[in-house]
Amino acid sequence: MSQQQQPIAISNVDSFLGYVLAYRFLQGRRQEQQQQEVRVLARDPQNVQDLERLGAKIIQVDYQNEQRIQRELERVSLLLMIPEDSSNARQEGDVLIRAARQANVQYVGLFSLVGADEAQEKQQRSIRNILELEQQIQQQFRDKHAILRSSLFNQIFYYLDPMIEGRNQLDLPVSQERKWSTVDVRDVADAVYNLSRQNGQRENTFFGTLGNEKRLYQFTGNQTRNGQEIVREWSQALGNGRKIEYKQIQPQELEQYLRGIRDDSRFRNRPDDNNDQDQDDQQRRDRPHSLPLGRFLNNEFIRLLNDIFALADRGKLENSTRDLQQLLGRQPQEIGEYFQNNRDNFNKLR
Repeated sequence: MSQQQQPIAISNVDSFLGYVLAYRFLQGRRQEQQQQEVRVLARDPQNVQDLERLGAKIIQVDYQNEQRIQRELERVSLLLMIPEDSSNARQEGDVLIRAARQANVQYVGLFSLVGADEAQEKQQRSIRNILELEQQIQQQFRDKHAILRSSLFNQIFYYLDPMIEGRNQLDLPVSQERKWSTVDVRDVADAVYNLSRQNGQRENTFFGTLGNEKRLYQFTGNQTRNGQEIVREWSQALGNGRKIEYKQIQPQELEQYLRGIRDDSRFRNRPDDNNDQDQDDQQRRDRPHSLPLGRFLNNEFIRLLNDIFALADRGKLENSTRDLQQLLGRQPQEIGEYFQNNRDNFNKLR
């Protein structure tokens, strides 16, 4: 079978990043009228039926059945691996890596987090798990892999908007002096899509690997901001200029808040897709597939968010790179612009 016909696979499409990434690849394939198979791995296929309508082959993953996973990964040229948001994420990642190796997957792109190498062994265990998966990928796939580290996504502020509106205050477990970066999840998906397509042209296939030019990409905004600067930008774009305070809180307080948001009816379902796609894309607005849902906020994901904020509080997320901009061929969407462009989406929460 020629490489042109070999499928690609995307794991953990139940997650926010996994869903947006799969949507982007499937959308691009449809727009270009291509037929290269896209296999998506999900715990619950009911959650990703929209991807099936876009032409994905849905595979219900069972990490207790490594042999079945191996069979489903046979002939795959590129595996985009998003770690699971579960208490067994490290072990499940090991299963997927072994299965991919045994299935002779040609290339693996592992999604990780900016600052992963700064995570402390005990205090940020969820991030250390991802760092250990990075090390496994490096060992097992040597020159056939890329590590894709990303900052927090701008879309996290949909979860935080009811807090800011209700309290006139943004409460996070990060010192107000510390600076950190966020990125638009769609920019990350576009960047990886572009990289795969560029290499596909060299490899005589539609979706290619992620190439051999770099082994590590770090996706950040071009600027970092502290809490005071973030609330100022929120106020200018979404708060009619009213003064919003910033307060450092304990991680347990954020955890309690996010558990409440998980069950909030405003985050239960994706809105209907009634807007013009081209206009939304041109104006860089979120579409229904890139709006976060409450079900993404399971206990492990909330713990991961707190671990990321702990890195920010230690001053480990203050650096920025141009990796995202270079792959996009344009400026990534910074947080103030993001708030402005998505004013209507934020207003729907009120």
